[in-house]
Amino acid sequence: MVAILAIALVGCGRGDRPDFAAWQPLWEEALDVVPPPSFAQSPDLATCERVVGDLRETQESLLPSPDGTLDGPVRDWISLAEHTFFECPPREGEIIGFAEAYVQLERIRLEVEALLDTVDR
Repeated sequence: MVAILAIALVGCGRGDRPDFAAWQPLWEEALDVVPPPSFAQSPDLATCERVVGDLRETQESLLPSPDGTLDGPVRDWISLAEHTFFECPPREGEIIGFAEAYVQLERIRLEVEALLDTVDR
């Protein structure tokens, strides 16, 4: 009985998570929502508002991710990007200004990319 239960749990490990082939383009689309760092030199409120709206829509399609180890970093990236463009630019807290926000967004993106290389697809 225990062996059957263990086999059943292994077979259901991903639950309702999307597969990588469907999720990867959504992640890339989310990355493309954020304007390039050159935007930080002369931000405009309309662009910031559009980015926040797009990120909020994107979050629904990115979480849950195909693997639970990705959920935290993906959530962190979306949260930081949303905060950055909601504040347009961030003025208080741990991260101040677009330059620092972009550095942290890139750090988190690289973490997600590294995890994508290690998870079982």
